[in-house]
Amino acid sequence: MDVRITPPVAGQSVAARIEPRGDVDLERWAGGQRRWLRDQLLEHGALLFRGFGIAEPGRFAAFLDAAGLPRMDYPRGTSPRTEVGPQVYTSTETRPDVAIPMHTEMSYTSYFPEAVAFCCVTPSRSGGATPLADVRRVRDRIPREVLAGFRERGLTYVQIVPLEPTATLERTWPAMFGSDDRDQVERRAAQQGVRCTWLDDGALRIENHCPAVRPHPHTGEPVWFNQAHVFCLRLFQYQQEQGVTSAGEEQERFRSGRAAADREPYQCRYGDGGEIAEADIEAVRAALRAETTRFDWEPGDVLLLDNFRAAHGRDTFEGDRRVLAALVSRAWDAA
Repeated sequence: MDVRITPPVAGQSVAARIEPRGDVDLERWAGGQRRWLRDQLLEHGALLFRGFGIAEPGRFAAFLDAAGLPRMDYPRGTSPRTEVGPQVYTSTETRPDVAIPMHTEMSYTSYFPEAVAFCCVTPSRSGGATPLADVRRVRDRIPREVLAGFRERGLTYVQIVPLEPTATLERTWPAMFGSDDRDQVERRAAQQGVRCTWLDDGALRIENHCPAVRPHPHTGEPVWFNQAHVFCLRLFQYQQEQGVTSAGEEQERFRSGRAAADREPYQCRYGDGGEIAEADIEAVRAALRAETTRFDWEPGDVLLLDNFRAAHGRDTFEGDRRVLAALVSRAWDAA
């Protein structure tokens, strides 16, 4: 074979590393290895392609096309991103001094990718790692009675999305739904099972129900697949703790004039309306922390994640950092 594969080391990494033996064109090679790539992704949950020099949107997209991994849009996404090629985005434009918590991509929606791909154009001067965790191991670390409650009751997510971006709430509802026409936004939301409520200050309140555990799309294994621990963050407090000095003032502006139930921009409760105990959310976060590993990006790296196996996040960083992202709608159909 034209590549060598290094399996992940338990407790030290999640991704298997794939490197070329000699001069290998990754796009051409991937076109003849679709089944093998899927077998490796299924076995390991994450693949890091290193040494192939894929460092610009066109080649990144060409690799995914050659591998038979169809890209999708980013509807209802919470992270600010810029499209730099057809369905190729900046990974996130969230400010560098705020860490992005571990999560499975778009698991708070009914329209999510089966896989996620990243491409490192420029690594940061310091920090900026993409932490990873095997969500099967996370699931198994959550106390049995806590897991059963999530699984049996499901989840309700609530989000207050502004009309205009702020330092803390960077993603707006026109960007989220691709339109500033309220009727069109409501139609698109309804297609995803989302209930819309327009607030007096122009913000949009959105609410939807999702399971906390879903079957893996290929194996059927029940997988921890939700963002309850993220939506239960007290966002302004979280950013204040990370040194965002404007977060406190913005919290006061956000809460002014709102009903008590809508004073946090991200909220999550059980699907039957019950509150999730803070101790249960902390148990989830503890399981994620225990299973999290990190690697340092190198220019030209490509990372492919099974979204039902590998949670990911982003550490804070200094200096320039440019990482691209693509959402893969279907990972297991090899043409």
